[in-house]
Amino acid sequence: MNKLLLIGATVISAVAFPFATIAASSGTIEGEVTVPYACNVVTPSVQTLTPSGASATGSAAWSYDQNDDTTYSLSALSLLSSNTNATISGSIALADGSGTLITQTSEASSISADHDGNYASTSGTVSYVINETVAPTLYAGDYDISSTLSCAQNVGAGAGGF
Repeated sequence: MNKLLLIGATVISAVAFPFATIAASSGTIEGEVTVPYACNVVTPSVQTLTPSGASATGSAAWSYDQNDDTTYSLSALSLLSSNTNATISGSIALADGSGTLITQTSEASSISADHDGNYASTSGTVSYVINETVAPTLYAGDYDISSTLSCAQNVGAGAGGF
């Protein structure tokens, strides 16, 4: 009878506690997470510039988010005038609370600048300038200046930045 009780207790124990645990004096407790890189830029809508003499200027708000070292790039400027007599140049500059981050003046090539660190929801100002380079005032007509802003992770960070 004792054997029968011992077998019955063993079966009940195996059914009630199917997973055995082993006691130890130490053990590793671990957690993991992978956070993907992210950057985001919020650019202003088309701005109306104000002419004065040989220049037209304006500004607007922009913002960016990044969670690691980031390279910001502005494509080559597109400068257009409906007046064929106009000879123009221009610039687009991006600034935040730390100063000017990047300024584009070229119609031929893009420009990039590194922004190292982890900054969230930072806003700043975009400044636009169109200059008539030959005449003392802007000619009558329509003018347009544009560039495309993009951001990407800077995997070689530490080589300078703004």
